[in-house]
Amino acid sequence: MHDTGIFNELIITIIRGLLIPLVPVVTSYLIALIKKMTEDINNQLNNVDFLKYADIAENIINTAVIAVYQTYINNILKQKIALTDDEMKIAFNMIKEKSVKIISDITISELEKKYTNLDKWLENKIICCANQEKVDRIKLADKIGMEVML
Repeated sequence: MHDTGIFNELIITIIRGLLIPLVPVVTSYLIALIKKMTEDINNQLNNVDFLKYADIAENIINTAVIAVYQTYINNILKQKIALTDDEMKIAFNMIKEKSVKIISDITISELEKKYTNLDKWLENKIICCANQEKVDRIKLADKIGMEVML
């Protein structure tokens, strides 16, 4: 029995010697892991909010592009084949003005968190939407056998 008691004490001493130093290490690791997971979740939530605001802004820009195409640009194209550089600048500025008027301050604030130059982002989105509108019109004209020059 004496051997069993010594053996039990030896096992307990070994376990204590291993567990006591490991508990703070494991605890620190778990805390760091929880913090990282929390940060990842918060980043995902922030990214979802950002994507929502970016989508809202892109829809507004696209709507402004379509509106200007349906009014200003179509009226010019009824009279002549193509737009002059000045007319394109006027159309671009009209789209930009309409977009900025409609986009809310909250959306602008959220987008400014990600984009350092929001004005440049807006201009790029306008160009992208305008180019897509141009491509869609060319495809439509091709289907109905018309030639369109923008």
